[in-house]
Amino acid sequence: MFKNRCSRIYGVIAIKRLSSPGIFVLMIVAAHLLNSGYNWTQYTLSHLALLRYGWLETAAVCIFGLFILSLAPGLYSAIQPRIGLRSAVIILIVMGLAFLMVAAFKTSDSDVVTMSVLIHRGATVIIAVTFPLASFLMLPSLRLDPRWRGLAVYCATAGIISVVLDIIAISMPHEIQTIMAGLWERISAANGIVWFQVFAVRLFNIHRATQ
Repeated sequence: MFKNRCSRIYGVIAIKRLSSPGIFVLMIVAAHLLNSGYNWTQYTLSHLALLRYGWLETAAVCIFGLFILSLAPGLYSAIQPRIGLRSAVIILIVMGLAFLMVAAFKTSDSDVVTMSVLIHRGATVIIAVTFPLASFLMLPSLRLDPRWRGLAVYCATAGIISVVLDIIAISMPHEIQTIMAGLWERISAANGIVWFQVFAVRLFNIHRATQ
């Protein structure tokens, strides 16, 4: 009974947050357009927070972090639990909190490394690590749940893409990092955003079918 009650509560929250990935993208695009001359292939998304209308980027990251925090418990209540699911949900919650930390502690465009910059960088590392880890840990539950089985291959693929992108970022020469960091981050972000949107839609459809 408790789990069913949680399912209804978190299901409603997840449904209300269904449009959050789209809102995130629209706000980031708006921040791009409002800063003419911004080199999106070189500068990361975090750099937008230091420019005009930087609040758009900060608000977008907050919205996405809250969206993940609301989606994670909803996934736990809607997927038949197998080994790894609880750990995956906890990791997703950590990821959502990391997004809030990214928004709260801004980066810097100078060489001075402040505590805010260190926290910001640490939070971005957490995001890069937690996403593929959560994706892989969810696979046993997805494969054995008929309602989610169709997303198992996609989930594994998105996790592999994330790992490959992380390896590329680590092994990328510094000279290339300075001119391509923005492009890499946007490809990585797109991979994650699509994943969350796909799972949010599936969760929405499952809850709608049970009404």
